[in-house]
Amino acid sequence: MSLLYTAGPLLLPLGLVLTAALVAAHLPLQDGGWIERLGGGRWAPWIAGAVTTLVCAVIWGSPAPVAIIHDEAAYLLQARLLAAGHLVGPGRTLPEFFEQFHVFVTPVLAAKYPLGFGLALVPGIWLGWPALMPLLFNGLAGGLLFALVRRLSAPGCGALAWLLWLLAPGTITYHTAYLSETLSGPLWLLAWWALLEWRLTGERRWLVGLSVAVAACALTRPLTAVALAIPTGLVVLMGVYRRQRWLDLLAAGAAGLVVISPLFYQNYRVTGDWRVTPWERYADIYAPVDRPGFTIDSAPPQRALPKDMRDYIVTFTEPHVGFVPRNLPGIFVERSHQVLHDAWGEWLLPLALFAVLGLMASGRELWFGMASALSLVLVHLVFAHPLNWSLYYQEGQPPLAAVTATGLAVVAGSLANRMGRRGASPAITPRGTLAVWLMVGCAVATGVPIVRAAREREVHVSAYHQAFHDLISGLPGPSIVFVRYSRVHPFWNSLIDNPPDLDRAPTWLVHDRGTENHRLIELAPRRTPYLYVEQRKELIQLNPDGSPASGQ
Repeated sequence: MSLLYTAGPLLLPLGLVLTAALVAAHLPLQDGGWIERLGGGRWAPWIAGAVTTLVCAVIWGSPAPVAIIHDEAAYLLQARLLAAGHLVGPGRTLPEFFEQFHVFVTPVLAAKYPLGFGLALVPGIWLGWPALMPLLFNGLAGGLLFALVRRLSAPGCGALAWLLWLLAPGTITYHTAYLSETLSGPLWLLAWWALLEWRLTGERRWLVGLSVAVAACALTRPLTAVALAIPTGLVVLMGVYRRQRWLDLLAAGAAGLVVISPLFYQNYRVTGDWRVTPWERYADIYAPVDRPGFTIDSAPPQRALPKDMRDYIVTFTEPHVGFVPRNLPGIFVERSHQVLHDAWGEWLLPLALFAVLGLMASGRELWFGMASALSLVLVHLVFAHPLNWSLYYQEGQPPLAAVTATGLAVVAGSLANRMGRRGASPAITPRGTLAVWLMVGCAVATGVPIVRAAREREVHVSAYHQAFHDLISGLPGPSIVFVRYSRVHPFWNSLIDNPPDLDRAPTWLVHDRGTENHRLIELAPRRTPYLYVEQRKELIQLNPDGSPASGQ
């Protein structure tokens, strides 16, 4: 019995493929034309995109969900500054109270991140629905993935790849976050589509579009853009040399420079030097260890930091231990295994086999997609990070889903054709196509409990922040809430969140500094001060001198 339990995850994918092939081989099928046309209409990618957005909206559960991790809070601050027409805000008068992860609080208020994702969030900020743009970006990625794989293979294969990507056990909750990968993912797919069109037509506009997509990715996630640019650049250079269209390359390069140029202005406004990025300056001031390379920068932060931010430095020092060139092969294997486990979960071994078969049956377009995914892992070998933080490789999941779907489709289609005595050709007959669509139906049925579980996890993970925000939302009038963390507080659950405009903010969320709290209270005498005691989840009103009010 234990052997059956252990072998279950390995045998189930094989059983599903065999079952789909067997059913497809023996179902009465007088006219299979409708099966061949299924999923081939122009609206099919739009439907896939809309369903993707809907699924992500169900998991997230709100048009304005709270930021769960401190990276999300920093991105939202950047977006709110930009939505108000500002690249940076005024620095805080008493910055030690306002210290926030990934944010400069003096001499200006600004996030350390590149501009791209913050700019993309602005329409949702204006509407009061900050989750709107990530949801739409996920929909764009889903629709593009379906359209790409349909173009390279067949509609059923496109639908299967889309579902494998959307429902991947290790990444489904990454879709519902204020994180820049939700934008860089569809940008990769747009670049892939533009490259296909350019290689097919040779038209300059597609090369310019490709350059713009890569540059927009650089405006969002520079290191990720480098990983995309390496294989893309090789293909483009070979194509330009073959066609002798050097002016097209020049025009594409100029368009890319225009898109990426705001980064230099951001550098100047945040750091005072157009050559120094906010990310680099933030590392200098707050977390010297958190930078690329194979040495541990043991320099202390330039600012006196609260305990949770010191804990962050300690935790992120650990991945740097042993992060040296001689260990890179092992690190590469560990990270690659994590990426594959994110995609396939307990089905890793059998789906890896199907992915290999799919890659062998694929054309050079899917080989390029997998080369891009490999480039993403290789480029990040200059950067130490915790093994479970595989979010950095999100952009490589779509081509992985595509080759897996191709392998499943080829095997199921071939088996259906053989069982139906229709020959040994791949999934190009109606029965082979029907077998693929039956697997799509199985994926849809499997997806319902997966989405339900992802929603339950979202509720559980956000409960801490949601309870806190519910507590402070009922405070009467302008207020200051001094947050006193417990001794075992996990640093990733940060509650400090700077508003773009202090004067208009209903509540300031700041660090509790004990006997120093009166300094901030005196700075804002019209605001009612409170102390939030995390250990008891209790809100205590304070006197102007910072002591508890009578009866508290």
